[in-house]
Amino acid sequence: MRDREVAVVLGATLLWNVALQGLKVFVVLFFTVGLGRSASFVSGVVFPLVALGLVVAVPLAGRVADTIGHRRVLAVASAVYGAGLIGAGLSHSAWMIVLVPLPAAGAGVVMTLNYSALMQVLPAEHHGGAAGLFLLSRGTGCLVGPLAVGAAVSLAAPLFPATQGYNAMWFVIGPAVLAAVPLLLWARGSRT
Repeated sequence: MRDREVAVVLGATLLWNVALQGLKVFVVLFFTVGLGRSASFVSGVVFPLVALGLVVAVPLAGRVADTIGHRRVLAVASAVYGAGLIGAGLSHSAWMIVLVPLPAAGAGVVMTLNYSALMQVLPAEHHGGAAGLFLLSRGTGCLVGPLAVGAAVSLAAPLFPATQGYNAMWFVIGPAVLAAVPLLLWARGSRT
């Protein structure tokens, strides 16, 4: 049972990092090259909205997770985060920018609670080994995310000419995050 729970958290961690790193590498290019917005728009509008989502959600996440369970909170946060990412790919309306804090909040929660969820399913004598596996899953996600998004952008340029293919980013990273939801719910059991 414990091995399955550990594998679930590590698998979800890999998926979240695929999305996060793919997003970090390409989001500014999506706005500047794909949508033709200025870098000052990204730094002056988009990033503050992301920060708003983080500032509101992250401090509450730990307290809520300790009350109702880490995996439940992570599953809900992943659903909000993943749906927000896919929503970004489906619409380029200016009003959609006001929704940025929602997926940002989900991202902040999953990146904050994933290590504590892992520690909850491990016996104390295995924390060192698990820390190594955790970093391996994060590192793998950090490598795969930008490669997958870069390949998708290159291949999708003819499909998304208006954004020069950058719209494909959302359809790689959103499903990666959403894939963590059934994984987390499948292995539910304890309060994690």
